[in-house]
Amino acid sequence: MKRFYRYIIYRLYDKALKKPSFTPVVDTITPLAILHMLMFFVVTEVFCTFVLHAASPILEHMGLLIIFVIVDLWGHYILFYDKNKWNSIMEEFKDESPAERRKGGWCVVGYLVGGSLLCFLVFTFIVFMGIELHLRP
Repeated sequence: MKRFYRYIIYRLYDKALKKPSFTPVVDTITPLAILHMLMFFVVTEVFCTFVLHAASPILEHMGLLIIFVIVDLWGHYILFYDKNKWNSIMEEFKDESPAERRKGGWCVVGYLVGGSLLCFLVFTFIVFMGIELHLRP
């Protein structure tokens, strides 16, 4: 994993450990899985709209969407969670200064919120362009 992703895991996991939660691992992995799902939907929609000239099958059928979400969350758990690795990540970033923590917090929020907003904007644009392309004679 790259340092930035390790830092994101550190900040999300640290926050999850500080709040009353029975599942800090799930609280850490879920935001990453949601953002990666949004990115996957955008790429799928681009491919289906501009290459196949059809609607995305994942977004058309609720059953496929539910299965995809479950598989995505499970896959993120398998790919990202390793207790020994996460302990070393916590050790790696534990001595950061308050200024580094503040700057890192903005980077994490920017990645999660900004990435999500960007995905929604691009997705909306692609859907609008797809409607324009498919309705023209």
